[in-house]
Amino acid sequence: MSAKKRSNVVTGSILIALGLGLFILQFAEDLGGEITLIFLGGVFLALYFNRGQLGFLIPGCILSGLGVGKLIEQLRIDSGEMGQIGLGVGFIAIAIIQQFKERQTVWWPLIPGGFLIFSGLAQRSDQVARLLSIGWPLLFVLIGAWLILWGKHFQNDPTPDQKEE
Repeated sequence: MSAKKRSNVVTGSILIALGLGLFILQFAEDLGGEITLIFLGGVFLALYFNRGQLGFLIPGCILSGLGVGKLIEQLRIDSGEMGQIGLGVGFIAIAIIQQFKERQTVWWPLIPGGFLIFSGLAQRSDQVARLLSIGWPLLFVLIGAWLILWGKHFQNDPTPDQKEE
């Protein structure tokens, strides 16, 4: 696709999303902030999928995740942890999208994402809070096992066995 046509597609998509978002806001007055976050996240994600620049993926996933979490929180008239859980899901989505789209494994979003999700779940449930307060050292065990079992797939240097061949 030519650069001009791609530019027209991106601009047209943004205008369509903007028009639909503003139309929906007329009927959902109390959800304006949540829909705005989801919309902005969607714009960043559309730009990422169009241009492939990581700088659009990160805010896209974070804003979308936070917006969806806040929307669920607002619709369920729930406490604040759904926004936190949604934000964590947004971080984890960064790793998932990069794995599938770019065939590149990144682990850094899993740390804040996992922390936000687990701490949000701990606020919702005393059992999860108790499990996390007692079982957090087991995270080291899980990370160590993961590195041993699957870490070899992420090495850039060949193993000594591969060098000899």
